Amino acid sequence: MAQAIATPSRLGPLALCAIGVLLLWVAVEVLSGFFVVTHGSEFGLSLGANGRVIAVKPVSAAAAAGIRAGDRIALERMTPGDRDAIAYFKAPGTQIVAQVEQGGRTRLVPLQSLSVNALPNDWIDVIGSAVVAIVLVWIGAMLVVLRPTRVTWAFFGFACGYSIVQLGYLQNPGLLRQPWFEVHAVLAALALLMTLWGGAVFSARFPDGSTNRWSIIYERAVFLISPFVAVLYVFVAQTFDSRRLFWVRTYDVALLGLMLAAIVLIVYRSHFDGDAASRARGRWVNVGLAVGIGALAVDFAVNLLGIAGSFPFPPDLLGLGVVVIPISVAYAVLRHHVIDVRFAVNRALVYGSITTLFLLALSAIEWAIGKKLADHRVAAYIEIGVALAIGLWFNVLHRRIERFFDRVFFWQQHRAELHLTRVAAAIPHAASVEAVDRLLVDEPLRAYRLTSAAVFRRREDGSFARVASAAWAADALECIPPTDPMPAYLAAERAPLDLDDLAWAPAQPAGPGRPILAVPIAARSRLIAFTLYGATEAGETLDPDQRRTLQHLATAAAAAYDHLEAEALRRETAELRVKLADLTPEVSL
Repeated sequence: MAQAIATPSRLGPLALCAIGVLLLWVAVEVLSGFFVVTHGSEFGLSLGANGRVIAVKPVSAAAAAGIRAGDRIALERMTPGDRDAIAYFKAPGTQIVAQVEQGGRTRLVPLQSLSVNALPNDWIDVIGSAVVAIVLVWIGAMLVVLRPTRVTWAFFGFACGYSIVQLGYLQNPGLLRQPWFEVHAVLAALALLMTLWGGAVFSARFPDGSTNRWSIIYERAVFLISPFVAVLYVFVAQTFDSRRLFWVRTYDVALLGLMLAAIVLIVYRSHFDGDAASRARGRWVNVGLAVGIGALAVDFAVNLLGIAGSFPFPPDLLGLGVVVIPISVAYAVLRHHVIDVRFAVNRALVYGSITTLFLLALSAIEWAIGKKLADHRVAAYIEIGVALAIGLWFNVLHRRIERFFDRVFFWQQHRAELHLTRVAAAIPHAASVEAVDRLLVDEPLRAYRLTSAAVFRRREDGSFARVASAAWAADALECIPPTDPMPAYLAAERAPLDLDDLAWAPAQPAGPGRPILAVPIAARSRLIAFTLYGATEAGETLDPDQRRTLQHLATAAAAAYDHLEAEALRRETAELRVKLADLTPEVSL
């Protein structure tokens, strides 16, 4: 299975605008639920099939009008607005005229809805929906901002679309007036497409964007079927007559089939796709996907079979089970670095903390000076002096806060960097160039869990020979000739270079072990050697902190190579002097 290297990129203005629009849309959809539960009203009757009155509340508008259980409301002879008001949300004081069939005769009954206190289940649904939407969308937005790839965009689209379609309340008839209800139905259908397509891409390609035969088939099938499901959604949203039950069941069957196919794909990827290490890293996400989508599948099956009343809890709570998915993704990202966002998260925490401390310090000084000094000019001079002092102290503060967050939130990465710092200190004391070679290969490979590593050292003819490597095949590149432009770039830059930027890649190793970063090792304006490193086991490139650590290793290695070369020359010179001393008496004779 080919593995795509996920390289960080910046979001453009259009992408940021799209994220903002989607976040605003989700907020309006979900938060409208609080308006529904606090401003709802009722006529006091429950309707069954074909408008038959099942029950009437004792103290209600329906009871005052003489409507009794067993009567029938002639929904087919009512205006669409009055028909929606009976079944769905309406503001207190909504007035309708109902045609009631009672005792063989029909009479017109005016009704005015009365305010009603929301039930505990209503509050549970609304608050639960808000919490799930916040978790879903926040994690999705953070991933796409910190690591914008096809996979993270797909997850963000799924999070926003699901929050709009499944957790939003604007689709409640009566909350929007005509023609806005129809417009919203079309927009919600687009959100449903975003949910299905995003979920399919995420399920098929997480974490590195790679696919196999079955995931491609699943992804394409979803892309073909989703438009028909979206059309069904529009029919369901706008049909309130006897055909509604047929469209609802058809819609539920279609979605249930897609969800079952997703579960089968997830189970397959968990047990048969990739190697054991990659399956282990993605296990938590696969479990979260299976649980979340499984809860949705049960929810749709319950609605399809009409057995919601037999559940000991509101079946709508099953729809909230999708919160397991973002939690499992966040756990995999932070714990197993399935998607490496450590550097961006660390910088956000560091600079956010520094900014907060800076503002708090200035605010405290402003308050203290305002209390003690009446001369605003003197106060301004003091504030400027304090700001300059804080600025001079910025580097020290930055390092300390960065180390704190590394130790607390990213302790594994912190331990890896501490270990490589110790390795860098030990390299100049290595007894041989071969020992330096192995340290440059083995230690970063183990500390950062890289897929490959190799050292190329300069030979007398100017070429560079591979003298040590890990995860490189026996028939992989052995020597780089002097005419190759890559060593020239390294000699000029003296900094780690992305091989993709140079359009340089050996035929082997390929796939996950393909080298993506070259680090020069130079001393006295001369390129002695360089190292090539692959991506992490999660398929991620190396962040700036990791590159800086590898450059520190290279600097130490350059000193070690230079010292060992000087020692070799010194020993060779000493041997030549001994030989020359032995030959001198013979020459004098």
